Amino acid sequence: MNTQPNPVAVSQHGIRRLNRLEKHFPYIPYLKRCVLRVTSCAVSFGSNLYQHGFEVITAYSNSEGNLAPRNVAPRNVFTPSIPQPRTPHRFLTQQATPYRASRTPQRFLNPQATPPRKLSWVATRIPHHFRTPHRFLTINYPDYSDQYTGWQSLHPQVFPQATPYRATRPESFRGPHRFLFLVLLITSLFGCNRPHPDVYEADVIIYGGTSAAVIAAVEVVQSGKTAIVVSPDTHLGGLTSGGLGYTDTGRKETIGGLARDFYHRVYNHYQDSAAWKWMAKEAYGNKGQGTPAIDGDMRTMWIFEPHIAEMVFEELIRENDIVVYRDEWLDREAGVEISNGVISSMTTLSGKVFRGKVFMDATYEGDLMATAGVSYHVGREGTDVYGEEWNGVQTGVYHHGHHFRAVDVPIDPYRIPGDPASGLLPRISPDPPGVKGEGDHRIQAYCFRVCMTDHPDNRIPFPKPEGYDSTQYELLVRIFDAGWREWFQKFDDIPNRKTDTNNHGPFSSDNIGMNYDYPEASYERRREIISEHMTYQQGLLWFVANDPRVPEEIQVRMREWGLPKDEFTGNGHWPHQIYVREARRMLGSYVMTENELLKRQPTPESVGMGSYTIDSHNVQRYVDENGHVHNEGDIGVGLPGPYEIAYGSLVPKKEECTNLLVPVCVSSSHIAFGSIRMEPVFMILGQSAAVAACMAIDQGKALQDLDYEALKAVLLQKGQVLTMEDAIEANP
Repeated sequence: MNTQPNPVAVSQHGIRRLNRLEKHFPYIPYLKRCVLRVTSCAVSFGSNLYQHGFEVITAYSNSEGNLAPRNVAPRNVFTPSIPQPRTPHRFLTQQATPYRASRTPQRFLNPQATPPRKLSWVATRIPHHFRTPHRFLTINYPDYSDQYTGWQSLHPQVFPQATPYRATRPESFRGPHRFLFLVLLITSLFGCNRPHPDVYEADVIIYGGTSAAVIAAVEVVQSGKTAIVVSPDTHLGGLTSGGLGYTDTGRKETIGGLARDFYHRVYNHYQDSAAWKWMAKEAYGNKGQGTPAIDGDMRTMWIFEPHIAEMVFEELIRENDIVVYRDEWLDREAGVEISNGVISSMTTLSGKVFRGKVFMDATYEGDLMATAGVSYHVGREGTDVYGEEWNGVQTGVYHHGHHFRAVDVPIDPYRIPGDPASGLLPRISPDPPGVKGEGDHRIQAYCFRVCMTDHPDNRIPFPKPEGYDSTQYELLVRIFDAGWREWFQKFDDIPNRKTDTNNHGPFSSDNIGMNYDYPEASYERRREIISEHMTYQQGLLWFVANDPRVPEEIQVRMREWGLPKDEFTGNGHWPHQIYVREARRMLGSYVMTENELLKRQPTPESVGMGSYTIDSHNVQRYVDENGHVHNEGDIGVGLPGPYEIAYGSLVPKKEECTNLLVPVCVSSSHIAFGSIRMEPVFMILGQSAAVAACMAIDQGKALQDLDYEALKAVLLQKGQVLTMEDAIEANP
């Protein structure tokens, strides 16, 4: 159900009418000092208030029913600001999209999740001579905290503790006059100045809330253009702020530009001793993935806590006055207006229309790309499609130890061992795996990158999920019984005695085979898939910590761990982002394959570099001809060195669309995407895509017609690393 209020704006005529009525009706002054729910026309509304002597301040209501100042606003509420070139009213720095229960795929995953806090506008009449720009950046918290009383949420079943605010009314307002008040409110005040209150325009419209989306928006604004981020998510940063704090860096010297600035900001945060609340900095092991977690020489830090990553992303948004609309979901049926290959607008399910000159799909799913009619692929290509070795079905390949050959004895897949008639254990497919090298519809397994802690003062026991079923983990019991003990192998250390916990072994957090329809599924179906993944993974943690069939030495150690109280506080301490390792992949102007990554052929027109191992997680669990269970699809192939990523992999074919960039669901084969899909690379490509967008606007050209040498010069000037020669020069 959509609980968002309708957009409103205050007309100058309406203000003048209220001024004339003020001497006749005692409650008119209270209308001028009211709390307004943030709406999509807040810019127009605040502008008129400013012209007529109003001061606009911001506050949000917390669960205790108190107004709180902006500088302690919660991380899970951000309200986008308006760039100064677009309006002189810099006090209009807060907008927020209210929560909508029916459209957020991840919001109902935990019934105990803390509801998002509500943001409000507070407008008060002040003399004109007090109106200076600085006053609009202040909050008179003590002056207003006693003037408002709470009222119940529109949806108490969703937000039992939510208490938005309204202005306290005099006794005279509580009588029959309240009806006249409503008439005045509707007829005199809420007249919209624009022809269509739900239309928003910017040079670049960025769809998505990922790390790539944030970095792209920063680059657009710093290049002198306007940007709007339309995010389906309420939190920014995607996996980077959603639990993946043990960064897959690869070769750190290939990470430049704004991506490196992000990790530099993380480094600066952890230089403060106050950042080390749960451990001494000296006690941190400083281990990263192939590089020290804290790189003092380069002033970067690659390993971090989730809430710190989100804090940095919010700082970038705030510092650059970037407009963000959250919890806005593309209308995938008819939400993209495109003619002759040019997108003119996108519409969300709430009815908002976003118009721009260039559009960017920075989601993990590629919904904007698909709705625009751009070609894409889901699943694995056969090895014959691009002349690859490691694509398609890969039975008989055993990399990484995430397979049943890691167990000393074969594992029986049947409910009654040795009896096929008893049926297969849960989470084993009855289908044959397919022919080696052939393509299929299957994709890499998803999971949550769960943050855990063993600090007793910051630890919450693992929750037992609703619908818990211990039989779902019978296969793990048999693996333990066979002597396997590597359960804690991927409890990777991050600061403050926490972990970024990843999949490891033949049966772990990867929910193999349960996500095949996710890339193209409806929002409702995706929500079901995400919920099932959460139930599976929470149940797995509960099982290992509590089921008597788990070996004692593992269970005793597991009970030392729990969820941290200070992470994901608005979602039951569970990550707000599922790890979508792979969904749609565009079929663009150029397709990246393992041949470029393995240096079998050169990459044209580099706009960034990748360097992480070719890494595909398992895609299926099946029974072989001998009646033993196996996993398939886990591939780990080392690279001869860092590789370039082609500009053509970010843009569609010209005949399909000329003003769309896709820096996440890039044009790539399945196996090449296994390396490209790392979060630092998404940030790199997000910045490069933004530079291309700004150049296309300035030159009035299709993205496919940009002069690469000119693009390259700008990218290098902005610190991007395009070749190993650039990397060596930047890191002598």
